[in-house]
Amino acid sequence: EARAGRALDDGVRVVVDTAGRVERALELLETRSYALALVDLFLPDRVGDTLVRTIRERGLDQLAVIGCSVGGASARDSFLEAGADLYLDKPVKVKDLLTTVQRLTRLNARKGPT
Repeated sequence: EARAGRALDDGVRVVVDTAGRVERALELLETRSYALALVDLFLPDRVGDTLVRTIRERGLDQLAVIGCSVGGASARDSFLEAGADLYLDKPVKVKDLLTTVQRLTRLNARKGPT
C-alpha cells in the first residue's frame, strides 16, 4: 500500500493510493474521497471486474472507474458489464493515462451527484 502525489502541467494535482488487497481498496473507497479508481483485471486476491461490480453495488456511482488489462476484448467486456466507465488495454503510456484520467474526472464532475 502506498500514496504518491504529483502536480501536472495544468495545475491539476494527482494523488494515487494503492491497495494490496481488494478489501483494503474497498476500505479506502469508503473512507476517502476519490475522483477515479483504476482497476487491473488480475488482482492478488480477486478478479478486477468483481471489484468494479462491488463498487457499483455499494452506490459509488459518482466514482469514475477505469478497468485495464492485457486481456483484450473479453477483459473489456467483463469490465464494462461490471460497471466500469472505460477500459484501457495494456501497455498504457503514462501520458495517455493521465489525459484519460483528466477527461473522465472532468466529465464525472459535470454530472454532479446522482
